[in-house]
Amino acid sequence: MNKKDFKERYEEVYNLYHELLSTHHETLIEIGELKVKNEIMKNMLIQNGISVSNIYSDF
Repeated sequence: MNKKDFKERYEEVYNLYHELLSTHHETLIEIGELKVKNEIMKNMLIQNGISVSNIYSDF
């Protein structure tokens, strides 16, 4: 592999790695939002006298 090919491959891997990190960050944000929504829904059910097992409400 010559120097030019190595540099191109390195840049490609670098860009893919940063894309992966960005997607991972977005996924973590979405998980946090889902946890908040889950807690809100759980509290609404409890306020209406409906019990929810932690098996189904915690993740």
